[in-house]
Amino acid sequence: MSIYFYRLKLESLLVKKKMSMNSHDSFFYLLIYCYISIIPAQLVLTFLLICFGYNN
Repeated sequence: MSIYFYRLKLESLLVKKKMSMNSHDSFFYLLIYCYISIIPAQLVLTFLLICFGYNN
């Protein structure tokens, strides 16, 4: 799996949740999108797991 796969997945998530997100959530997902663009995928996945773990 490549970084582009995760970018596409995140973009689809953004589209789905766009209507129900406030500005703080939008910034949060934009930040994750930037990380996915720069940092290798495994580190991104770890970051996502930590963040979504705290949110849930």
